[in-house]
Amino acid sequence: MKFLMFLFLSLSVILISCGDDEDNPTSPTVNQTKPLIPLAIGNEWEYDVVFKSASSQDDFYEAKLVIEDSKVIDYEGAEVTVFKMIEYNNGNAGSPNWNFVFGSRYYFCKNPDNLEKIYSMPNSISYEEATNSDGVLIGSNTVPVSVETLKIMGNEMECIKLSNENAEQSTSMYYKPGIGLVKVVSENKKFGAVTINTLKSYTLK
Repeated sequence: MKFLMFLFLSLSVILISCGDDEDNPTSPTVNQTKPLIPLAIGNEWEYDVVFKSASSQDDFYEAKLVIEDSKVIDYEGAEVTVFKMIEYNNGNAGSPNWNFVFGSRYYFCKNPDNLEKIYSMPNSISYEEATNSDGVLIGSNTVPVSVETLKIMGNEMECIKLSNENAEQSTSMYYKPGIGLVKVVSENKKFGAVTINTLKSYTLK
């Protein structure tokens, strides 16, 4: 499954040089204000992807997300900068996704010139909020949020976990504030298949 499309569809389902981590990556910061997904031209994230299925051998490939361009658009009477994110799977480019921040929300869409289909999530979530609240508002729905420590790129990272589950699919997305999406685990219950995307390197401008 293409990574960027997978990310976009996962969030839609909820709606219906290599950087080092911080000096102390495992200590919670109550007033965490760093964005879940930093936006700047030149930012990129590389992932190892594994597709597991009971009916076939595991499939391994590499995926990369790169912010390659930006443009200014009008949104609710204000000028905002939208960033063009491109997915590469084994070197092959996919269709772009456009992302921007407005107020305290992070928005994403397929076409910045037609904002009829636009989705949003919090731009940042504090560890305190993730630990003490039942969920956060994604679009018009409240989804479960929690804190979980993962080993990513050899470092223990305390991550914000957003999850969604229904009869056919279970999806968990792990964000390290200030770094971005570090892991996605998606299970297709109908076909007994699991896709795991794990961050292996990143560059932030």
